[in-house]
Amino acid sequence: MEVNEYVTSEKQVSFFRFQDLRVYGKTIDFIEWINNVMESFPGREQNWLGKKLLESGNNIALYLAEGSARNKQQFIYYLKMARTSLRECVVYLDIAEKTGYIPDIQKAAGIQQLMELTRMLGAMANSINKMTDDD
Repeated sequence: MEVNEYVTSEKQVSFFRFQDLRVYGKTIDFIEWINNVMESFPGREQNWLGKKLLESGNNIALYLAEGSARNKQQFIYYLKMARTSLRECVVYLDIAEKTGYIPDIQKAAGIQQLMELTRMLGAMANSINKMTDDD
């Protein structure tokens, strides 16, 4: 797969390259989903669990942004860091579901988004690896 496959179909290219990555757009969608989910958390948990979940979601986007400005090997490193933050989100969703702050169906929706992001990040890292091998 080419890295270009992760670019949105819009013809206008953003000044910041990471904004054109589909995986970045999906991450922003996931962050919006987190903000909506946090509304159902009790006040105390919004301050702890919700903030941790949101921070991990934000870190996925931040690692994409930072990595896109680096060389190929460093970008791969940042993609791995994004996947680490993604796994943190899974843990926080498990806690939220186990403690009854979100229902199973809502957790499943979040996990589905995280699975898609995992696949996209992995495919992007593999694509960049192949490009690095060809250099």
